[in-house]
Amino acid sequence: MSRRRTAALAALVLVVAALVVVVLLSVAGSDDDAPSKAPGQAQTQPAPAPSGGQPSHQDGSSGSGGRTLGRSGGAALPLLDKGSAPKSVNDKLGPAASDGTISLGELRGSPMVLNVWSSDCTPCRAEAPLLESEWQRLGRRGIVFIGLNVADAPGAAKQFRKDYDITYPSLEEKKATTARALGATGVPETLFISKKGDVVGQVQGGINLGQLEVGIRAAQSGAELGTQQGGGQTPLP
Repeated sequence: MSRRRTAALAALVLVVAALVVVVLLSVAGSDDDAPSKAPGQAQTQPAPAPSGGQPSHQDGSSGSGGRTLGRSGGAALPLLDKGSAPKSVNDKLGPAASDGTISLGELRGSPMVLNVWSSDCTPCRAEAPLLESEWQRLGRRGIVFIGLNVADAPGAAKQFRKDYDITYPSLEEKKATTARALGATGVPETLFISKKGDVVGQVQGGINLGQLEVGIRAAQSGAELGTQQGGGQTPLP
């Protein structure tokens, strides 16, 4: 083979090799720019954030929005009835109630179930036996139950407690200022508060056993539960 033909063939080989390199680099660059996905899995767009309000949870509930008792624990509220408490929680409730008032912040350190109620509220009557039963069962395990009676006459409120044999303490608040500050919207409403004093969940309306148990577990663990819908509810005045 002549030198000329050999040189021409070598040049052709170099051109083909260069074209192959260019094609490979182009393919690699397009792969880098494409979003990665698992084989056989269609790409999806991220779900849009909910508009306004509190963040949504997968179960359709909304978060508690970072509500907390704060350092001061809020106002000292008058005791409607101190009730009776097992030793496991009375070590905390007793000193807090010694002056006839309780600031919720004084109860920080214990998981808390705070039930907002009124004597003329029909759903409050429906849930009262359940709350008392769970208090009897869980108070001895260190779970604090507190009633917060709002916009009510003391005589009617005390008769309500007597009618349903309520033994956990209740506070009273005429204008529902503390209830609103913690996110309550009506009666009945049950809020679950962690040991750190954070509102981790609530049930708007009459509560059932399942909601109560799940809420108590959230208060014990400090895990965010969000807002659940219960039975009937009357808006706060």
